[in-house]
Amino acid sequence: MSLTAWRGMASAAIRHTSAVDEFQCCVDKTYEGLNSVAALVNDMLVFGKAMQEHDRNLRPCYMVAGRGACG
Repeated sequence: MSLTAWRGMASAAIRHTSAVDEFQCCVDKTYEGLNSVAALVNDMLVFGKAMQEHDRNLRPCYMVAGRGACG
């Protein structure tokens, strides 16, 4: 189970969301669907087997970062 899924279940059980939960949801929506990318709060992990693959996976992050999913 992913950290995001666990946090979602915990939030639903308590029926309370903190600012951190709201921010994480926004980050998740922003980077959703990108390959080899993991985001946790304000940390981004971009994976690749070689530098070229890493850079290829990083470029879309720059493109969506400016738009954001939460306005």
